[in-house]
Amino acid sequence: MSYENLNTKENFENIMRNYYSRLLSFVKNIVRNDAIAQDITQETFISAYNSYDKYSEQGKVFAWLKIIARNTAYRHMQKESKHICLSGSEINLAGYISDDALLEDGYIADEGYRYILGVINKLPEHQRAVFYYRYVNGMPVSEIAAKLNLPHGSVKSKAHYGLVKVKLELKNYLIEGEYIMNCQKAYEYLYQYAKDAILAEDKSNVEQHLAACNKCKDIAESLKKLIPQIKPAPEGMMRHYSITFQVDDGMILVYFGMMTHVHDYKKLNDRLAATGGVIPEGEVWFHIGFGSEIKHLAEFDNEGNRVEVDIYDSDLKNHMSMRYTKMKKVFEYHQANSVSLLEATCGDYTKSHDAPNLFIAKTRNNLGQNARSGLYIAIPGKAKNVRMKQGVDVLHCGAFQFAYDDRYVTENQYVSIECTYNL
Repeated sequence: MSYENLNTKENFENIMRNYYSRLLSFVKNIVRNDAIAQDITQETFISAYNSYDKYSEQGKVFAWLKIIARNTAYRHMQKESKHICLSGSEINLAGYISDDALLEDGYIADEGYRYILGVINKLPEHQRAVFYYRYVNGMPVSEIAAKLNLPHGSVKSKAHYGLVKVKLELKNYLIEGEYIMNCQKAYEYLYQYAKDAILAEDKSNVEQHLAACNKCKDIAESLKKLIPQIKPAPEGMMRHYSITFQVDDGMILVYFGMMTHVHDYKKLNDRLAATGGVIPEGEVWFHIGFGSEIKHLAEFDNEGNRVEVDIYDSDLKNHMSMRYTKMKKVFEYHQANSVSLLEATCGDYTKSHDAPNLFIAKTRNNLGQNARSGLYIAIPGKAKNVRMKQGVDVLHCGAFQFAYDDRYVTENQYVSIECTYNL
């Protein structure tokens, strides 16, 4: 809806009528409290009304309102949530934010403040309320029990398990008060780290994260045991691999790679030297296609150097294309290593409707060219009664097992894996 003619305060009620419910929903996602969200939404419209004479970007009213709402919500949380005490160690939220730190787009300049609030908001609702009252407001157990109509034992239990979850998440982000990469950033490097093809600075950062995060450490250690078992293809034939893990937040982590023989690699390196590593526009040296549901995170070469890429719509429906745009070096046997995330709704991991504790893991791939292709899908190392429906076997690699198939394929052949297991 356009508001090009709504340039007076007399027309502001039309804005409120059209945007109130949407803005209220937006604020609820920040503060997670209906009553507080209503107060903040009303305050937002008051602020917007007072400054509407200065508003000039007509046609972007809701974006403008969201900026004011974010700022108002964060100021409220700053006022109400000055400190969080975690087992004797205090995180001062007020120290993370000030009026000067509010950017034009409404985000907080200091990433740490947003991260801590995000960690708390990820708690299940029944734990989030208890955690907030106990560790943010500092209320005693008896008051929380009365306020939420819960037994004292339930308050203590919910507070304890909420605290365990928050501390675990913060360990992925804070070590003695210093920032380290979060899990998603660490995902980009775990395959390269496991095969010891990683730059020294990246390796140091990954090892800091692994010292605090057992989940990523388990992935890295299992990859170290798996990678030597992925045998090379005969000389001159392309080698492909795809390794998938189910990770937090309903996502699938995918390591995908291809090694191919590049006959004119010396000539290509000469051209890179002349262009500062830039591949001339319009030339396609390395090209990969993938589904549009996939979020590409990173691309690396044989030695762990990052490769810059351009991702664009493919001619195929629901597919994307990626071409290399800048790289350090082309190898004679060049390894293209991709890291991606996709939503678990794609069906790689599902729970059976027919039996409790029965899970199904499956994946398939059509590479579209002649190659040796290997698919490896990770399942928990503690999984029992693993039964292969499609594929070759299961490799035991510590914290994870890998159901796999590895074979020579033509451009029209699929490789598929499907297995069931109990937890």
